Amino acid sequence: MTESNRRIAQFGVIFVFCAILILVFLMNKKPAINNEHHADFKTHDSLMVALEAEAAELKSALANNPDSIDLIIRLANHYYDLNKHNDAIEYYERALALRPANPQALADCAVMYYKSDESDKALKYLEKAINLQPDLAQAYFNKGLILMAAKNDPDAAIAVWRKYLEIAPETDEARFLAEQIKAIESGRQ
Repeated sequence: MTESNRRIAQFGVIFVFCAILILVFLMNKKPAINNEHHADFKTHDSLMVALEAEAAELKSALANNPDSIDLIIRLANHYYDLNKHNDAIEYYERALALRPANPQALADCAVMYYKSDESDKALKYLEKAINLQPDLAQAYFNKGLILMAAKNDPDAAIAVWRKYLEIAPETDEARFLAEQIKAIESGRQ
């Protein structure tokens, strides 16, 4: 195989990998609501309406208790699930102003920054989350995704994902990442 063909094949593998990761990342939403409580919602639209209603209730409750970390994060999580990046960031930042050492809020806020095309800020937040909680597997998954998709740095992404594999080796995500790492590495040969 010529050098040119090898590079084309490598680019193809990386392109497909990035596309798959982006889909997984966008679909990888943490549950902010109790699914049993909302089992009667049959459509995406009705679930979104319910989330909006719950967000309004949380916002009202927050007016009476403006420093409640729990309420602030729950509201941020609702906006996360509603894919309202700016609103989610506003409330995650508010929670972080009150409690800066909150690795989950940092990691979730990072996702919203990434989705708002602020990958550098997202990476900084993920690094802070990892420093605070070195076993926060999802932070490694997301950091690797951003390094791959936004920074086109497969070596750095693989290094981060290997850490994920150490922390959470039995997850579906770990199996997926192991396959992707193998595909990237075999595309280089």
